Amino acid sequence: MSGEAVTGQCHCGGVKFVAQLAGPLSDAIRCTCSACRMRGAVILFADTSGLTITQGAELLTEYRFNTGAACHYFCSRCGIYTHHQRRFDPSQYAINAACIDGLSPFDFAEVAVVDGARHPLDHGGGDLTVIGTMRFVPTDEGLGLTEYRRRNA
Repeated sequence: MSGEAVTGQCHCGGVKFVAQLAGPLSDAIRCTCSACRMRGAVILFADTSGLTITQGAELLTEYRFNTGAACHYFCSRCGIYTHHQRRFDPSQYAINAACIDGLSPFDFAEVAVVDGARHPLDHGGGDLTVIGTMRFVPTDEGLGLTEYRRRNA
């Protein structure tokens, strides 16, 4: 999907967008800042000129916290976080991978986790630090939750 335009939408379909990804799917990350930690999104990047809201711009609600530099957008109807303008690189948007048509956070076998809780702009600069990797490991098809928990107790 890198370099190609992707389409996406919020859960209710009120907000729709087209995005030109700035890099490959392997650039996906998760972040440990308070907002990212609570929403649990896997994010991909697009230059600010590479994201177009094609429907429902009036439904987007803006949220800012801490320094107010990062502008997070949510659908006011269904509450889904679609994207935000990055604090670390304001020339880019972070796109919620779960909102991209045909893509799921569970399509990523591994996702780098960056230390947003100790954001470099709050601690003297530098690059974002990768502090871990989240993995998705599929289990047996049809394994019931009770059986899964019994096997992994």
